[in-house]
Amino acid sequence: MAEIGQKTLLDSGWLAARSTDVQLTGTQLTTTHPPTSPTSPWMEAVVPGTVLATLVENKVVGDPFYGLENETILDIADSGREYYTFWFFTKFQCKLSGTQHLDLNFRAINYSAELYLNGHKRVLPKGMFRRHSLEVTDILNPDGSNLLAVLVHPPDHPGSIPPAGGQGGDHEIGKDVATQYVEGWDWIAPVRDRNTGIWDEVSISVTGPVKIIDPHLVSSFFDRYTRVYLHATTELENRSSWVAECSLNIQVTTELEGSVCLMEHLKTQHVSIPPRARIQYTFPQLFFYKPNLWWPNGMGKQSLYNVSITVDVKGHGESDSWGQLFGFRKIESHIDCATGGRLFKVNGQPIFIRGGNWILSDCLLRLSKERYKTDIKFHADMNLNMIRCWGGGLAERPEFYHYCDVYGLLVWQEFWITGDVDGRGVPVSNPNSPLDHDLFMLCARDTSQSENITSVEGLSTAYKDPSQYLDGTRVYIQGSMWDGFANGKGGFTDGPYEIQNPEDPFKDNFYKYGFNPEVGSVGIPVAATIRATMPREGWQIPLFKKLPNGYTEEVPNPIWQYHKYLPYSKPGKVHDQIELYGTPKDLDDFCLKAQLVNYIQYRALLEGWTSRMWSKYTGVLIWKTQNPWTGLRGQFYDHLLDQTAGFFGCRCAAEPIHVQLNLATYFIEVVNTTAEELSNVAIEASVWDLEGACPYYKVFDKLSLPPKKVVSISEMKYPKSKNPKPVFFLLLKLYHVSNYSIVSRNFYWLHVSGGDYKLLEPYRNKRIPLKITSKTFIKGSSYEVEMKVLNKSKKPDPKTLTYKNNFAVRNDDSDFDMTSLEPIPDTRADLKQPTGLFQRLYRQFSRESDGLRVAEINGSDGGVAFFLNFSVHGAKMEHEEGEDSRILPVHYSDNYFSLVPGEEMSIKISFKVPPGFFLLGSSIHASFVKNPENLYPIEDFKDSNNAIVVWNSLLGMYSRCGTLTDLTKLFDEMPIRDTISWNTMVSGFLRNGKFDEGFSYFKQMRKSGICWFDQATLTTILSACDRVEFYHVVKMMHGLVFSNGYGKEISVGNSLITSYFRCGCLSSGRQVFAEMFERNVITWTAMISGLVQNELYEKSLELFNQMRSGPVCPNSLTYLSSLMACSGLQALTGGRQIHSLLWKLGIQSEVCIESSLMDMYSKCGQVTDAWKIFESAQDLDEVSMTVILMGLAQNGFEEEAKRFFMKMFESGIEIDPNMLSAVLGVFSEDTSLSLGKQIHSLSIKRNFGFNSYVNNGLINMYSKCGDLEESAKVFSRMSQRNSISWNSMIAAFARHGDGCRALQLYEEMRSDGIAPTDVTFLSLLHACSHVGLVEKGMELLKSMTDVYGIIPRAEHYACVVDMLGRAGLLNEAKTFMQGLPLKADVLVWQALLGTCSIRGDSKIGKYAANQLILETPESPVPYVSMANIYSSRGKWKERARTIKRMKEIGVSKEIGISWIETEKKVHSFVVQDRMHPQAELMYGILEELLKLMLEEGYVPGNVTPTECQT
Repeated sequence: MAEIGQKTLLDSGWLAARSTDVQLTGTQLTTTHPPTSPTSPWMEAVVPGTVLATLVENKVVGDPFYGLENETILDIADSGREYYTFWFFTKFQCKLSGTQHLDLNFRAINYSAELYLNGHKRVLPKGMFRRHSLEVTDILNPDGSNLLAVLVHPPDHPGSIPPAGGQGGDHEIGKDVATQYVEGWDWIAPVRDRNTGIWDEVSISVTGPVKIIDPHLVSSFFDRYTRVYLHATTELENRSSWVAECSLNIQVTTELEGSVCLMEHLKTQHVSIPPRARIQYTFPQLFFYKPNLWWPNGMGKQSLYNVSITVDVKGHGESDSWGQLFGFRKIESHIDCATGGRLFKVNGQPIFIRGGNWILSDCLLRLSKERYKTDIKFHADMNLNMIRCWGGGLAERPEFYHYCDVYGLLVWQEFWITGDVDGRGVPVSNPNSPLDHDLFMLCARDTSQSENITSVEGLSTAYKDPSQYLDGTRVYIQGSMWDGFANGKGGFTDGPYEIQNPEDPFKDNFYKYGFNPEVGSVGIPVAATIRATMPREGWQIPLFKKLPNGYTEEVPNPIWQYHKYLPYSKPGKVHDQIELYGTPKDLDDFCLKAQLVNYIQYRALLEGWTSRMWSKYTGVLIWKTQNPWTGLRGQFYDHLLDQTAGFFGCRCAAEPIHVQLNLATYFIEVVNTTAEELSNVAIEASVWDLEGACPYYKVFDKLSLPPKKVVSISEMKYPKSKNPKPVFFLLLKLYHVSNYSIVSRNFYWLHVSGGDYKLLEPYRNKRIPLKITSKTFIKGSSYEVEMKVLNKSKKPDPKTLTYKNNFAVRNDDSDFDMTSLEPIPDTRADLKQPTGLFQRLYRQFSRESDGLRVAEINGSDGGVAFFLNFSVHGAKMEHEEGEDSRILPVHYSDNYFSLVPGEEMSIKISFKVPPGFFLLGSSIHASFVKNPENLYPIEDFKDSNNAIVVWNSLLGMYSRCGTLTDLTKLFDEMPIRDTISWNTMVSGFLRNGKFDEGFSYFKQMRKSGICWFDQATLTTILSACDRVEFYHVVKMMHGLVFSNGYGKEISVGNSLITSYFRCGCLSSGRQVFAEMFERNVITWTAMISGLVQNELYEKSLELFNQMRSGPVCPNSLTYLSSLMACSGLQALTGGRQIHSLLWKLGIQSEVCIESSLMDMYSKCGQVTDAWKIFESAQDLDEVSMTVILMGLAQNGFEEEAKRFFMKMFESGIEIDPNMLSAVLGVFSEDTSLSLGKQIHSLSIKRNFGFNSYVNNGLINMYSKCGDLEESAKVFSRMSQRNSISWNSMIAAFARHGDGCRALQLYEEMRSDGIAPTDVTFLSLLHACSHVGLVEKGMELLKSMTDVYGIIPRAEHYACVVDMLGRAGLLNEAKTFMQGLPLKADVLVWQALLGTCSIRGDSKIGKYAANQLILETPESPVPYVSMANIYSSRGKWKERARTIKRMKEIGVSKEIGISWIETEKKVHSFVVQDRMHPQAELMYGILEELLKLMLEEGYVPGNVTPTECQT
């Protein structure tokens, strides 16, 4: 069941069937005859996805991406629309309560549909790009089980495919509002079902009476971006039949350095909404001073604020919520007068556009958040800054825009019209498409309103201006090709889209306009991708046909031709670029040489454009960056998400600051696209030949590079020198002179004019020695590998100080930024930590690594290590020969790189291991599968024994990896099994929390009759029984122990003791211990720790002393348990004695021991000793951090605890719920509420919202800081509440004087089945005291003992005395005290005296004061209270005598402190305080205020301005 404001995705459990195969109506499908399983005609459906995706998944048709399989799939033009009209069916659970409402949401379907829910029909109208949200509250089944069927129809005009193909087929699809690429293009084959299906997200969402609809965020800027306003508007729909009184909240948070969340704004507005009404509400604008701005990739950080809106309805709590990341940015665009091209500005800075054209991620619309993340991050990794969503594809999904925001990609949105399908093409298409103009505009409006996207730069529709639906912050142009994009006058040319001579993009005549929205080139992937996507006949490389004019024509095989292969030659213009390296021999050779060309092509294309930045060009967009299928042209990475070398050529060329060689002029140039001048830099240029010699070396120093400029440095002299080598390498490095850190590195391989690269062919046989040092960090299935690759063939020249390639850190976000943390200064003298403490902690917490590994590639040759590339491979449990073993996607900081002799390069790699892949374990399994004699025994007993060992080892590996599916499969395939096999299965499931399955295998083991359980079986099962509900299982296992003769086994006895104590059965655990014939250290430790776990601390210490006097010596765990007992008893002396023993034994530095020592000293009030241990600790973990944090908090070091917590954040230490709970506990009335809100934001971000300890801490924090409303919100949102939760909320109401609400909550607590505690009654009595409910209070006090058996403490009696006194019943209070079962202590007397002070009763007050003086003679409380009582009665002589007596005995009054929070900082002050740095200003303002008061007629008497400071 979804919670209020959250959606539940319906993305699994769907079935699908062709409509003509289903003889039932939608009503029958969702009432009496629902499909129950994927049996014909029903099959498992891909939702979100298309009909074709479902057919492919079920192998009904072949994979249209593989070879020529698409040709075997029936096209909708031949089959008719009914063939691809499909039913989709699913079930979902939802049971509403009270005033809840349910929406069924379809983010998009193609093209129209009828929907049936529990027999009720709804219609989803036409249009591929419109949202559908249906309120279905009234048609849900009362039992919560709901049946949903959707009949989806294809587009109305699917069209047909002409024999010659063409751009958009016969263009009929353009008559509908749908994707236009689906009829095929020159880069994709036709999509047979035209993307029919439920292609986007389906969800249900629960709201209360009021629903939030399409909030919209806009920012406005003033004073050079220092003053910014956020404007938020939303629609609100009241679905109830009564006026909804709403609290509408908007919250804005941001993430600071080190993952610290800062609450920027939290505003609440009251809104009344009439019944069944829908209103639009605009929040008061929110002001931000110097906010962090959002910048495009390469220009700065992508700062994003988290904006959340919630609506609470009076009497119903939270009704709906909404959240969105939002970046402050101002985007402008105009025609550049210098170039004629369109110029873009972000936050006032001109942005030189280097971007790409995007179609969509997958043409079967199998779209996922993870794939979008990879796609967009790839674009950011290439240093691109804009994506143009081409008009023939999608308007894209929210996940696409989310990651564009995160990674800094501007988006140009084309909507859904292309020129080829709207007035152009062969045959000429309909110029007025689509047929339904209103539907197009409705979809455009819906798309614009549904997305609050920071990155969207502009829109174009080639149709009609939709700007009436926009917010004024985005540019509208009718067409990005022909309307003011290229030259500002309507003129344009697109392309070229083919292979180029590398020097051509640098020439003036390459492209005549200022901005090119489409220019493309080749894009063959690596050989592994060809093999993975084509049968063997597709592995044939093109024929190289020599033409009479000396050029080469490439003739591809039919499969390559079908996949739109773009040749690497252009006869008459460009010689075959692959042949420059020699005629390729096979697929591997062809694809490797193609990567060399890919790198050069795209680097030259972008460097040529950048060379004319602002002088000729304002930007360029590559056609395309990727393909939505297995195409063979125009891509930086293939559909399997493996990068081509062109990816890294682009990454190199598009650097924000870049050194390059102009291939037309041979001048070295530096491009600075940033807004900052780069000074004191130098360029190192070195030429290397194929023998490893360096015939040319030059440094250009003392350079300054102005912002937004291209600087020509010097002409390269080498090729013009005597005897240049026919093939040579050029390495350019731009670096800071001060520290030799590299800003830009660029490596070229070049040939002399008229030459080629054929000498590189024999160079491939060279063995260049390499040293690769790597370190792997593993978190779950995520891997990060840091490598250093060294070319060992020559020692570096000592004059050359850049050989280690220490790259300067870019000032923007990057997944590869692993720079060291800065030292954090300490602010507390008596708790001082050494420099670097938090760096050490951070390193400690990041130790999930395989350690440092060194690999040597031996070689005797010297020279450049050329065109090195990495790939990551794994193995599956079932691995077929020739199967693709690559793990994809992988993010590389660089690849296809080269190293000159002595040079070292750092490479960082990150990836996730997909399910079913293992990097080592299953590789070993695979090797056994290839050698089956190791797995399958023959008659020889020895071979059988060896085989079972191998099988069991593999079982153990899968068990420990937690891959239970593979574990089960392997177990089922085992030809023989023994007890170890069964034990491994039992252990594997129990260890992974699958108790039913684990116990089931144990039962099967006993029934098998072949294998019998042993002591390992028993201990495995007993170790899993760690909760009260397993008590009967432990008893059963205990019986099996004795009935099968394992009673004397010491390991079994130890397990029984542990299990009994964990299940709370202390007597049984003690009995097992007493009856054991033999005891070892584990036995004693189990017993001692069990007693500690059950809070029998004294008994545990007695047993510990008994153990020490016997023959068995304690171990670390024994001492650990004993320290925990000392903590529980606050036994400092005993704890110090154990600490001394640990020193003698030399085990005091073990991590768990140090944590326990810190806890013991903290609990005993010796926080300084605890801190000393923390300071000296070599290894620390999260437990240590939490212990010291709680120690500071619980011993009066609240400010230090908060500072300590903040430093943990800033150091990148992972924060867990225990740490948050600990720091929330230090908040009090004088604590900054804004800090508490930041911590609340952090808890939301870290998904700690379901942790009861964190929520309880938040309730207390907000109530102590004065925000009772927020406390109540936290409490109302808790899905599970324990007694502490209820106590915290009751205490909050009591603290704020709302006694009636506190008592009401107490009744709700009882009805919820939660038993009250002594803390509950303390809060209730406090509440009764403040609202005068004396009878109720006395009734509660009586029920404590009579009903709940709770013995009242002095605090409870003090509350009762206070309650009676406040009600004026002082004599009754005195009488009550005299009848107490225990002697009244300080708290009780203070309560009586305090109420006497309130009531002005000097008689009883004097009696109470005298008693208090006897109890605490040094306390000022009785004297001050009596002085106040005398003052209130006008007894000035008695007051004077009291003050005099107070001075005579040397008792001084504590100074009262007040505080106020301004600018997120708490300021404390006392009477006549002049310590504040702005004291004089404040006193001056008070003087002015007093003058104004006097003018208004105020008579101050004897009060002076100075005395007003209180």
